[in-house]
Amino acid sequence: MAGKNTVNHQRMREINSRALLNTIRLNGPKSRKELAGILNLDGTTVTNLVRDLLRRGFLKTPGEYSYGSRGKPGELLSINPDGAQIAGFSLQENMTVSGLLANLNGEIIYQEHFELRPDTPGEKIIGQVEQSIAEILHRTAPEKLLGISVSLPGIWQNGDEIHTRSAAIPQIREFNMRGLNFHSTPKDKIHFSGNLFSLAEAEIWFGKSGNCKNFLLVHLDYGIGAACVANGSLVTGSKGLFGEIGHFYVGPDASCVCGKKGCLEAFASIPAINGRFAEEHSQASGNYDGSFDAFTQVVEAFNSGDAKTVSQVSEIADKIAQATGNAMNLVFPEKLILHGELLKLGPRFIEALTEKLKKYVLEEIYANFEIVSSELTHNSTLAHGSTVYFLKKFFLENF
Repeated sequence: MAGKNTVNHQRMREINSRALLNTIRLNGPKSRKELAGILNLDGTTVTNLVRDLLRRGFLKTPGEYSYGSRGKPGELLSINPDGAQIAGFSLQENMTVSGLLANLNGEIIYQEHFELRPDTPGEKIIGQVEQSIAEILHRTAPEKLLGISVSLPGIWQNGDEIHTRSAAIPQIREFNMRGLNFHSTPKDKIHFSGNLFSLAEAEIWFGKSGNCKNFLLVHLDYGIGAACVANGSLVTGSKGLFGEIGHFYVGPDASCVCGKKGCLEAFASIPAINGRFAEEHSQASGNYDGSFDAFTQVVEAFNSGDAKTVSQVSEIADKIAQATGNAMNLVFPEKLILHGELLKLGPRFIEALTEKLKKYVLEEIYANFEIVSSELTHNSTLAHGSTVYFLKKFFLENF
C-alpha cells in the first residue's frame, strides 16, 4: 500500500507541476499567492512545487513583484525559456530539409535549411536529414533535450517501421524513417508527425487560429490535404490518415500517383498544374526543354487577366471548393485556414474559391465561417509545428 501511495503522490505532484507551469505560460508571470488561488492549492504545496521547478531550471524569478492591497509584495515567477529545448525537423514536398531548436516558450533559437533538387536520390535526401539531425543535436545538451520531433510528407502510418508515400518525393518510399540516426536518443524522446498535422499544431500555438477551437486547415501545394481541429484538439483518425482530401474524387479522370483516377491532387496540385500548363507551352512553342516554370507563368497570366488562364484557374478553384466543401459539411468549422504555394495566385483566387464554396457548403456553415490565409509561410513552419508535441507533453497534464 505504501508503494501505491508513493506513486499516487508522485503522480499528483507531476500533475500539479504541469498545471502551475501552464498557468504561467498562459497568463504570464505570477506570484506564489496568485498561483495558489488560481490552482486552488495551499501555500505550502505551491512553495514546494516552485522550489522544485526552480531547482530543475524550468522557472525563474525575473526580479519583479506583485503588489496586492494587503501584505508584502509577492515575487513573480515566469517560465525559464532556456530550461529545456526541443529539436524539430521536417522534410517538405518542395525538397527543403529544415532543422531547428526551440525553447520552452516555443521560440526558435537556431534553425537551418537545405534546398535539394527534385531529382536528388533517396539516399542523399535521407543523408541530408541525418546531417541536419547531427548538427542540431550538437547544439544542445542531452540533459536539456525534451525530445526530437520529425515531420514527414505524404501518407504514412506509425508503426515499427515508417515508410512515407509522397507524390512529390517518391524516391524516399523504400526508406524506414525509424532507421534515421538519432545519436542514441531514447525512443520515448523521438516523435514522428505528418506535415499537415505539424502545420495545424503550428497554427494552434503560433498562428492565426486565435481562440478558435474548430477550424479546417487546407494545404494547397505540391500535395493537397487538410487537417481538422475540433474542440481545440487535432483530429488524426485511427491510423493518423485523417484529412486526405487530395484524394477526394472530383473528376475528370486525371491519373493520380496513388493509383486511382480523378483525385483532386491530380488536378489542382502544383505538379499537376505545372505538367498541364507546361505541356500547353510545349505545344505552343514546339520546343519545351523542361526549364519552363509553368506555375510562375500561371500566376502572372492570371493576375494580368488573361482570359484563358482565368478560366482554367476558376476550374481549379471549383475542384478545390468541391473537396473542401465536402470536408466542411462533415466537420462544421468556424474558420477555414488556407496554406500553400497556390495562394501565390493572390486575392482573386481566394475570392473565386470563396464564391465557389457556395455550391458545395451547407448554407448554415457558409453563413457562419471565416476564411483566412495562413501567415506561417516560412520554411521552418513544419519543423516548428512538430515541436508542439513535446511542448504539450511538458505543459499539459492530460496530454
